[in-house]
Amino acid sequence: MTMQTKTRPAHEIRLRRVRASIWMNQSDKNGPFYSVTFSRLYKSGDAWKTSDSFGSYELTDLPLVAKLARLWIRQKGGSHAAQASMRSPAANA
Repeated sequence: MTMQTKTRPAHEIRLRRVRASIWMNQSDKNGPFYSVTFSRLYKSGDAWKTSDSFGSYELTDLPLVAKLARLWIRQKGGSHAAQASMRSPAANA
C-alpha cells in the first residue's frame, strides 16, 4: 500500500473560526500564481471539522481574512502580473 502525500497550502491565515488557505500554483506561461480557499472551523464532539458555508457571525471575519490573504500574496509577488491581466474593467471601478 502506498501512502499519498497530501498537498499543503503555501500559507494559512486564521481569524477566530474563519480560515484562508493560500495555494501556490504554477503556470508555464506566467510562472507561479496563488489561489485562496476559505473555510469555517467548527467542533463536532471532540473533533474539529471544516465547512465552506458561513453563518452571519463568521461573515464579519471573512472580508478581513480575504484582505490579509491578498496582502500576503502581494508580498510574495507571485500573482501580480497574471491576475492584473485577468482583471475585468468592472473590478477596477
